[in-house]
Amino acid sequence: MTHLQPVLLVLLSGSVNPFTRSNSNMDSVQNMTSDASLHDDVSRPSPTSQPPNDMTSNAGFHDDTSRSSPTSQAPVYFPWDNPNNVISLHEQYITFLVLQCGISQLLCWLGIPGNVLNMIVFVKQSLRDRINFLLFSLAVSDTIVLITLLAFRAPCYIQLVDKIMSQNVDLIMSVTLFFVTYMFSAISQVLIAIISVDRCISVTFPLAAKRFQKFCYTAVAVSLTYVFFIGIYVPHFFRFDFIWLKDPSTNHTLVLLNTTSFDAEHHDWLYATARDVNLLAIKPIISVLVVTCSVITSVQVRRARRAREDMTQSKTTSSDGKITRMLLIVSVISVSCAIPEIVIAFTNIFIPELDYYKTYHNVYLICIFITFVALSVNSSANFLIYVVMSSKFRATLIALIPACGKCLKRRATRYEHGDGNTASTHLPSISMTENSVRP
Repeated sequence: MTHLQPVLLVLLSGSVNPFTRSNSNMDSVQNMTSDASLHDDVSRPSPTSQPPNDMTSNAGFHDDTSRSSPTSQAPVYFPWDNPNNVISLHEQYITFLVLQCGISQLLCWLGIPGNVLNMIVFVKQSLRDRINFLLFSLAVSDTIVLITLLAFRAPCYIQLVDKIMSQNVDLIMSVTLFFVTYMFSAISQVLIAIISVDRCISVTFPLAAKRFQKFCYTAVAVSLTYVFFIGIYVPHFFRFDFIWLKDPSTNHTLVLLNTTSFDAEHHDWLYATARDVNLLAIKPIISVLVVTCSVITSVQVRRARRAREDMTQSKTTSSDGKITRMLLIVSVISVSCAIPEIVIAFTNIFIPELDYYKTYHNVYLICIFITFVALSVNSSANFLIYVVMSSKFRATLIALIPACGKCLKRRATRYEHGDGNTASTHLPSISMTENSVRP
């Protein structure tokens, strides 16, 4: 490591509030490393925030005082205590507890089992089916997103036992898991777009669709999606190094995060791939594509339903209506959950001070907290949508539950023996088709 520039320093005394630091604790660590001193043009970074433009954390464990630059008479404020910040440190902390340690964690705990059940159902129905394979791949990426978001906030629980360890874990998790979260959230959005396009082609050009909608094409598209985004984000894991320091005054082991020479040489390119390519290009295009395809699909389904009603002089079953509603729900959830991070990325262009370690540091972190909740919603909502909107998915799921399966088997046996009062419970083919899945 030839280039060492301190970026994050985790400081904490066991005798102080876990979200504040005393000046004496800071001074003791400053004496250990002169590299961590303040400069005239740089405020000390938040100890549990991430490097500018790329990473997020709980933004807690801050010092609530400003310090003067050793080379300038003008005061240099810590970003979380800048008087121009419209959100105070305390308000940021309360928001963090509600959104990150509360809502987001709850969604993760509910969403992970749901996505696991999704994968089991699709495996049961055969992954050779093109749509099943797409939905299985989507469930995999969503599960990884939820696991990383859950691990992100492990310090919420660790601090109840060991405050110092919670600081160190928070820093390590932030650097190692942040890029994994955004990598697989981007993969999920592209997979949703592929499913939306597939559905749109199926209902708009049903005859031509048979020539293009083949399993091999779907497998290639999914594989390229995973390879592309993994290739974009893997270099980010080589940007930072950890240094473990012992504070002799408190006998605590602290973590110092330094940028590497690789980051110094390629920072602009790495930042461009993380924000410009993903947030400013891919996700907006994907969102527009999903909305467009969903609207077209809904219109075509309604036209087909009306045509059948005119020909048969009777109303069709409610399955078409459920399909349409499911398409709209999925598209609304997907696009709505992508809007916060897209808006923040574009706002940052016009308001540069809305960023890490700048004037509106606290506001920016709250915006990031909101995007994490949106990611949790988007990754955990699929199971509920499938259960409510797809009768075939629901039938497969019930059959997989031992108690329900035995009950259904007993009822089927009674029906076979001529019990006319018992309705048949014979399960039809439960392969997921385009008419029973998300777009």
